[in-house]
Amino acid sequence: YRYRTYAKEKNKGKSFVHSVYSFVFGPDRPKYDPLDDAREAAAFIRKNKGRITAGNIVALTGVDYDTASSHLAEYAVKFQGELTIHPDGYVIAEFRDMLNKAATNIDGEIVFYENEVEAPYELTGNSTGRNLAIAGMNLFNLIMSIVIISFFNNGAELAYTDHGELVTYSLDGFSSIGLFIGYFPFIFSLSFFMIPLLRIFHVKKKNNLRDLNIIRKKLIGAFVKIKNKAVSLSEILSIANIEQSTKEKVMKIMERLVIELKGQININSSGEPVYSFPILEKELKH
Repeated sequence: YRYRTYAKEKNKGKSFVHSVYSFVFGPDRPKYDPLDDAREAAAFIRKNKGRITAGNIVALTGVDYDTASSHLAEYAVKFQGELTIHPDGYVIAEFRDMLNKAATNIDGEIVFYENEVEAPYELTGNSTGRNLAIAGMNLFNLIMSIVIISFFNNGAELAYTDHGELVTYSLDGFSSIGLFIGYFPFIFSLSFFMIPLLRIFHVKKKNNLRDLNIIRKKLIGAFVKIKNKAVSLSEILSIANIEQSTKEKVMKIMERLVIELKGQININSSGEPVYSFPILEKELKH
């Protein structure tokens, strides 16, 4: 899969200050333009002889049928199209005027939902060398802050001999200075390590959700390919190139997809559940 990434290479175009921010709070994620789906639909309409259905929108974006129908009506208004009802009962949006106009900057790139896989979530997004440099710099600050705190806590009085006389200096007046140059850097440096450690759990959770989303993308891509053929779960795994170890996860996702894409679950002669999406097949065939 091709991922949308912040930079082509790690650290490329990133200043050291930006890398420090990424070390603590995580790397930047690519920003998605909310108009990308509309641009993609415009490009698809031109390529598909001026027509598009809700099924095509499902294949392009992976939204459920209710949302796809809403987008279909939105595009009909935005691109001055006409909605017609096919004898089989589904709606077709036709845009004759778009075929007579040259392609403009409103057109986007056609990337089907199956191939729109987001990049994995990373803890820092920096190279190992840069992470070590940042960690070393912060560790030095942490150690020095501990030394300063220890100095001010243990040195209530400082004594030395001047011309044979013992002179003492109280450090009580420096308590506010000690707080600023000792405790503040200590807390600041400690947070540099604590925040990334706490983010490990968040990154792991996000990647688990991403893995489930990839399975969903593969399943929708598989049903776009096989059309109306009723297939069992084992056949789905093979067609979608999904590992057998994820069978339970796939079953849960399939239960939701049947509802979202108005599919059907039947029982074959072997007593196995088989899945089909007849509405999606009709609209894609058109």
